[in-house]
Amino acid sequence: MTRRRAPWIVLLWFLVTSRDPSVPLDDWQVTGQFPTSDICDQAREGTAGEAASRELGAMATLDAQNPARLVAYDKAYRRVSARYRCVEQE
Repeated sequence: MTRRRAPWIVLLWFLVTSRDPSVPLDDWQVTGQFPTSDICDQAREGTAGEAASRELGAMATLDAQNPARLVAYDKAYRRVSARYRCVEQE
């Protein structure tokens, strides 16, 4: 019986520990209210860009055209931008 449970326990452990702890469970937040969706998109992109730059840490001091920095920034931006979204007001 324990041989059957072992793979499930390992899978459960992997799923629980693989989640990014810096992302809250409700991983989006209101950044403000804006009159048009274009302004909201610009604000969302700016907020995500600032957060991605903060996540770079020491890599932020590298040249902006450095390939390693570009890859790290793009990865951080994708992860961070998923936290923000524009929602139509009802």
